[in-house]
Amino acid sequence: MNPFKFGLNENYSFDENRRTYLGNIVNLFNIFILGLINLSLAIKYESIILYPCIMIFMSVASLILTSQYQQQIGKIVTVLGSFISLYLWNISINAGLNDINYGQILILMGYSVLPFGLFDFKNKFTVSFATLSLILSYTVPFFSDLISVTQNTIELGNDPVLTYSGFFLGGVVIYLGMFGTNRSQSLTELNNNLLREDIEKHNQELEESQQKLTEQLEEAQKVQQQEKNRAWVIEGLGRINNLIRNHDDPKKLAESVISEIVTYLGANQGSIFLLEEDDETSEKYLELHGAYAFDRKKFVEKRISIGEGLVGQAYLEAEPIILKDIPSNYINITSGLGDSTPGFLVIYPLINNDKVEAIIEVASFYELEDYKMDYLADLGESLASSFSLSKINFQTKYLLELSKQQEEEMRSQAEELQQNMEELQATQEEMARKAKEVEEQNDQLRLQEEAMRQNMEELQTTQEEMDRKAVEIEEQNNRLREQEEIMQQHLEELESQKDEMERYMKKTEDLKQDLQVRQNVLDVSTILSESDPYGTITYANDKLVEVSKYSREELIGSPHKIFRHPDVPSKLFKKLWDTIQKGETFRGIIKNRAKDGSVYWVDAIISPELDTKGKPVKYIGARYVIEDHKYAEQAFERQMKNFK
Repeated sequence: MNPFKFGLNENYSFDENRRTYLGNIVNLFNIFILGLINLSLAIKYESIILYPCIMIFMSVASLILTSQYQQQIGKIVTVLGSFISLYLWNISINAGLNDINYGQILILMGYSVLPFGLFDFKNKFTVSFATLSLILSYTVPFFSDLISVTQNTIELGNDPVLTYSGFFLGGVVIYLGMFGTNRSQSLTELNNNLLREDIEKHNQELEESQQKLTEQLEEAQKVQQQEKNRAWVIEGLGRINNLIRNHDDPKKLAESVISEIVTYLGANQGSIFLLEEDDETSEKYLELHGAYAFDRKKFVEKRISIGEGLVGQAYLEAEPIILKDIPSNYINITSGLGDSTPGFLVIYPLINNDKVEAIIEVASFYELEDYKMDYLADLGESLASSFSLSKINFQTKYLLELSKQQEEEMRSQAEELQQNMEELQATQEEMARKAKEVEEQNDQLRLQEEAMRQNMEELQTTQEEMDRKAVEIEEQNNRLREQEEIMQQHLEELESQKDEMERYMKKTEDLKQDLQVRQNVLDVSTILSESDPYGTITYANDKLVEVSKYSREELIGSPHKIFRHPDVPSKLFKKLWDTIQKGETFRGIIKNRAKDGSVYWVDAIISPELDTKGKPVKYIGARYVIEDHKYAEQAFERQMKNFK
């Protein structure tokens, strides 16, 4: 245990520890040097032993108090105990002497300046006690003449050891007092410089932390915007899927889809071309099946050959074509929008299994944002497969109708053939009757034979026709079986696409849950609020409701001063409003009051959201609750000093 370090603590300021250290030195000096010398001389002459004992006892008591972290009381005991015991000692040893013992007076005067080394210069006790003790030092000769002492005491006062040790120790005490005072000033100045550097470093760290927090807030806002855009895309895809489920005809589906896409994108014009094939030449071409312009449906017909204009070129390249900043005098573009010259044009191919099924064309006076372009990209494969399936279903339905029609025709032909057979049988009966008449009329026989030959030729022709139609019926039956196989394959493909659509919907639900989890994390860790330019609360998250103990209904529409604690000076709020109204971000420690009157401290960051003219349209606040109130109060005091 080191007595020099009694009462020192790293939580105390440098100046407080230095004064405590100097007090320990004075106490040890009183015990082992000055007190021990005076006590030895008093014992030698058997006189006034009490006063050195008082000094030693008071110094020991001061060390004990200081070791128990009662530094202020310990220093007062040191100053009072040392001066009073020395003052009484000087009055006693100078009584009955012809000449004053200036060595001991010098020690007494040295102890009169001791408070300047142990206490703050601004302390009233320091100046008052030093002044009073210095005055009392000059009263020693006066009071010495008023008392009488023993001969031993007179001999003690005349002892040269006492005189010379007094000069030496008095000089030491005065030196320690002056050194302590000067050292206190220099170390205080040094400590102030170090403290100033620490404050500047801390302010720099705060600025860096604020910058990082601002970046994190911007990143969080960016992520939130991305999630909002992703939710917008998912909602748009869901609306398109609803249209797909409600339409079987590809033409009607195209009309509904292009109207939905242009309206949802906030564009001005749009059209959709489906891939068709000429029945006679098998030539492929793009045909306009849906158009949308300024909320009016275009009842137009348009056919574009492969490679013709931008639409045909987009089909060949199977890549989107994007035109920006189109001038009013730009050349006419065969793009499905006629001679219109919008400010932004995108032509997007819809591809399924590496095959272009359709072309979507959207025009707008303004350039579409990236997330809207992502929406078009996500629509590509889904719409392409939907149009492909829609055309297959429509073709299958057409083939089924055609098959029914052919079946009716075959049934009619079979009835006609039956009728011909009945007529043939009647003819044969007529020929038998006429054969009997041949015997009677030979001349008529030749005519009848000729008629029979002719009828036989007609019968043979009819038989051949029946054989030919039988072959056609067989071929039609084969085609029907092939169509049934194609229909079965299409049904299997539809089932596969149904599974894919269910997986897509599940992915959409997972994304919504992920977005909700992120929102929940912010609600648990951070107090978030928004207010209009006048400070009226427009949004409050669950964390703010929990900490402030107000309901959300009480908070919305209330001013932010509802949280203001009366201890917080108005200049802090003036600083806050001056900062955010200039378009800058404010950060500071604020003491707030909850609804029930309880206190909670927050590290607040308030940032304005600016319009295109740089004026705040609303304020967004992020606050973190400081659980350690003592730390918060210290940080708040430092903050207020910086605002001065």
